[in-house]
Amino acid sequence: MSNPSRVNAWPSHTATYSGPATIPPVSRARVEIRVVVGTVRSLVVMVRVPSSRLRGFLLPCVDRPSSFSTPRSEFLQGGQMPVEDEVRAVSAAFDAALLHNDADAIGQFMTDDWVYVGPSGATPRSDILGWIASGRLAHHTMTVIGDERLARVGDAVVYTARKASTGSWDGTPYTAEEWITELYVHVNGRWRCAFSQKTDAT
Repeated sequence: MSNPSRVNAWPSHTATYSGPATIPPVSRARVEIRVVVGTVRSLVVMVRVPSSRLRGFLLPCVDRPSSFSTPRSEFLQGGQMPVEDEVRAVSAAFDAALLHNDADAIGQFMTDDWVYVGPSGATPRSDILGWIASGRLAHHTMTVIGDERLARVGDAVVYTARKASTGSWDGTPYTAEEWITELYVHVNGRWRCAFSQKTDAT
C-alpha cells in the first residue's frame, strides 16, 4: 500500500438541534442537522457536533428498512428513505469519522473482514485502524468532487465518488485526488462498509 493514508470525505451542514450525543464522547452538544427526511417513525438525520476537538464530525441517526424489496430510487412504504440514500448518509458519516481520526468510531462503520485495496494490494482492517490509533495515519480534509453514484447489487450497495483529500503519513503531509469505491452490506440492522478501493484520478 504505497499511500495508506488516503480516505474519504463530506461537506459541512446547517440547522440547529440541542440534544445528547454519543459519538464523539460528549454528554450534550449543539447539533447541526444536515438531512431530515421521512416521518417520526422513519427519520434520517445527519448531524455535526461542534467541539474544539472535532473538525465537523457527522453522526448517522437512521431508522433503516428491514429488506431490499423496494426498487432502486423508489421510497419504501411508510415514508422511509430509499436504500441508496441511507447508504449515502452512512458513507458521509464514515468519512467524518475518518476526519476525526478516532479508530474506535471508524471501526464501527466497517465489517470485521473489511479490506482496503490500493496500488500495493490489499490491506486489512486491523492495519488501517492501528495506523490511525497510533497517529501514523491522519486525515485532515476530504471533499467530494462531482456526483456520487450508488448502485444496488443484490443485498449490497456499491458507492462510487471522486474525492480530494489531505492528511499525513508517518508525519509527512499528503494530498490526493482519487476515485473511491465502497461496498456496503446490511449487518445486524446496520449498513457497514465491507470493502474500499481507491484509484488515482487523472
